[in-house]
Amino acid sequence: MARLVLSLVAVVLAGACYGPEIRDCAIQCAANSACPDGLTCVASMCRSEGETMPCGVEGERCGVGGCEMTETIHETPESCPADCGSTMPHCGGFRLMSDEFDGVSDALWSPVAAGPGTVTEIGGRLVLAPGAGGAAGYLSGLFHDLREGRVEIEIDRMVETNTDAIAQLLLGSADGGVLAISQQRGELLLGYADPLITIPYDPVAHQHWRIRANDGFVFWETSPDGRDWTIHASNKAPYDLSRMRLYPFTISTEEAGTFEIAKLVGGDGMAGYCPASEMDFQFATLPSVVDVAENGGECMVIPSNDQLLLRASQASTCYGNFGTAYDLRGGGSVVFEIAESTTNGRIDVGHRVSLLYDTRNYLTLYHVGDYLGSDLVVDNVSSPKILPVYTALPQAWRISEQPGQLVIEVSINGAPFTRVDTRAWSTDKAARMYASVLTTAGNSSPTPPGDFRIASIKGY
Repeated sequence: MARLVLSLVAVVLAGACYGPEIRDCAIQCAANSACPDGLTCVASMCRSEGETMPCGVEGERCGVGGCEMTETIHETPESCPADCGSTMPHCGGFRLMSDEFDGVSDALWSPVAAGPGTVTEIGGRLVLAPGAGGAAGYLSGLFHDLREGRVEIEIDRMVETNTDAIAQLLLGSADGGVLAISQQRGELLLGYADPLITIPYDPVAHQHWRIRANDGFVFWETSPDGRDWTIHASNKAPYDLSRMRLYPFTISTEEAGTFEIAKLVGGDGMAGYCPASEMDFQFATLPSVVDVAENGGECMVIPSNDQLLLRASQASTCYGNFGTAYDLRGGGSVVFEIAESTTNGRIDVGHRVSLLYDTRNYLTLYHVGDYLGSDLVVDNVSSPKILPVYTALPQAWRISEQPGQLVIEVSINGAPFTRVDTRAWSTDKAARMYASVLTTAGNSSPTPPGDFRIASIKGY
């Protein structure tokens, strides 16, 4: 069951089905059966070219105090810094996800629950209660960078270990990979969707869980006190660690109590998000950090002719959220190059681009019917405004930060940008903004809603 749960979560975290690099010894195969590209079926396992060490034999792992032997790891770094700390800090790291669970943060988390499962924060603890036949967890709203970083949790209460309940700390990559530490039926599983190693679970020795990346390798560790750590597994990172989502999670088919986390600590990396100038989304393919969703009728959010095409059917809403945040402070800006925005004159058809701090605070620029408008939402309070008439294409829509405000500008056919609106905006919220695009249509007319095409989204 643990393997199945991890596989399903991997798809949820990725937002789509991608083909990550498959590591040596990760997949079983029948004689003469096909393995993924670059692997060959040898002795019932898909093996990397040139790999000769048998799967599962002893090899070295390295940690504080030098190297020792482990039963399952055979691909490890030659050494680990004495403090196992950062050697190359990256912006947008997991230190930005640290949480003491003293109040739900819409900027960090999206609660995920199924069946009777519940997600609450009580008394400085994240309480995940799956119930019988349910699931409960938190999913980080954005991707963060695990390179030269770490994520650790302190466990205050574990689900009952004599049940089939699974408690997990998962990191899912944009390219479909999963890093995990899980407890099920008194065993601790550490590794990927398939564990690298399984050991008896000790609630005292394993009160703290940590997944850490250093110099291209991943380490799975536990600690009784959050200070002295034991490395149980390590391996060369088979996935892109620069875009990872965090998912503390529990699932059960029977009543099994709760999985309670006292705090989450993200470490290493730079203190803030990457500057807006590093944002650059082109659409020959769909960027892996884009979450696509729909509500109502059929939707289309796909790359088409090097553009992002959004097409809604009647009575539907289609959107794509770009799951990486950027820092606009200091005059940063984001330009949405609009290749097509057709409403066929319908006032119940809208095409929108947004920059969000979270789902309660954002700025939207939209084309509805035959006019252009903006909407500032602060703490879920909306302030829409009609702007000058929407005229010709191609257009570029630019949102720029200035001290205490966001400025909206429009350029037509490559002409200089013209300011059309200014909205008050907190400098603190400008430090963490991500893009979203949307098209929506009502059901008031048989006339097709019209397409929304975006050529690029780029920061400066």
